[in-house]
Amino acid sequence: MQKYLAACSLIALLCTIACGGGGSSSSSSNNCASTAVGLSQQLRNPVSAFPVDNNGTIMQLPPVPNGGVSGISSTQGGALVFGIGTASNNAVAGTQLTLDPNPGTATNPNYDYAGFMTQYGGVTYEGSFIDSGSNAIYYLDQPTTHILDCSGSLDSWYCPNNAAPPFETLGQTATNESTYGQEGSILVSFNVSSANLLFSSSNDNGNNTAFSDLAGPNTPGNPNSNVQAADAYFDWGLSFFYNRNIYTAINGVNGQSAYWSVASYSPAGTANNVAPLYVDYGPVPTVNFQVNIPFVTVTICAPGSTNCQTIDHVAVDTGSVGLRIPYSVLNSTLAAALTNVNGSTPLAECIQFLDGSFFWGSVKFADVKMGGANNTYEVASSIPIHVMGDPAVEELLPSSCSTVTNSSGSQVSGTEEDTVNALGANGLLGIGNYQYDCDALSIGNICASVAVPSTYYACTP
Repeated sequence: MQKYLAACSLIALLCTIACGGGGSSSSSSNNCASTAVGLSQQLRNPVSAFPVDNNGTIMQLPPVPNGGVSGISSTQGGALVFGIGTASNNAVAGTQLTLDPNPGTATNPNYDYAGFMTQYGGVTYEGSFIDSGSNAIYYLDQPTTHILDCSGSLDSWYCPNNAAPPFETLGQTATNESTYGQEGSILVSFNVSSANLLFSSSNDNGNNTAFSDLAGPNTPGNPNSNVQAADAYFDWGLSFFYNRNIYTAINGVNGQSAYWSVASYSPAGTANNVAPLYVDYGPVPTVNFQVNIPFVTVTICAPGSTNCQTIDHVAVDTGSVGLRIPYSVLNSTLAAALTNVNGSTPLAECIQFLDGSFFWGSVKFADVKMGGANNTYEVASSIPIHVMGDPAVEELLPSSCSTVTNSSGSQVSGTEEDTVNALGANGLLGIGNYQYDCDALSIGNICASVAVPSTYYACTP
């Protein structure tokens, strides 16, 4: 997948729901019925369940020159730090961009619930967001920016008129501002290089995986006016993260409001609240364009037991919430030991994306361990995780999940992409601004009281 996690962010998920997406109008089929789900059974941000260091994260990535590098390792300074202002290595810093506290009331109601404003070219765009799950800076479209799109298989990215090396870059500036009278603004300078050149054989034989100058339109090609209006926002993906510390504060923990903060890069070193962060081709290097994907290693255990499995190359996504692991990654002993969150009646979750893909699988309890020096971990005990492609519910897939509303508003037969090959990762770690995956839908978490279409299902095998 060329954009990989750009399609997998919570932003895209909630836009689908807010726009009335979610496939057919039927709430049940194949013995699975849409259901309301209490907080104790909803997918949860693992960090929010830590005993300490639980109010957010800091992603730290070193600088990357124009043209990219072969990868980033933890020894080069890549780190995921748990907690904000809770230890000596995670002090509050940078300019805060507070998220919209009144979702659904601005010009662009499908995105403003989780965003801030970006000024670019004399125009203010609402609903921008910071998302490590997007592998580039995706903003606006070719008719708006007047930057040429790439052609063919690279049309997800921009290709300014730099037809041959050296890497001539297009310098861009924008200003990010908090919404609705909240203080805080950040002047951002960034570069855009031609993806044709970045991925060419002349660029380190095409083997680079970390790029700070990769960018693209939110809609490739020349979209119509309706799509242009829907894509009038900035998705500050991983290209934006290099040479910065990016703070993601979790809403409601210790009474804080959700915000992003951006500070100069400063490595945290080794500590109990630090997980090594790395960028490379991932577990399926034969898949084209698996670039700018940040990974960590996660240990999953049956609750309260030593029945554990350590899983590397779990992608880190600040645009979603909850840990999602393909069933195929789990060893048979651990897979059999994980219990349903809903007792004998399996609970399943569906997530649909605007590119026409979806995830489907069961929700089960697990202990989640991350980070730590000398095998000392931060532990989220007995939290729900998403086991994607679980055969216990795979045959029960409802049509209201597999029929997806795509970015053009059309209902299509969706593509299930919850395998390692489809993900380009062994799992997805959502560490966004919310404690539960439905929190961003509404103040008060609508899923706890309403059966939201194409979200949670109670299934009868």
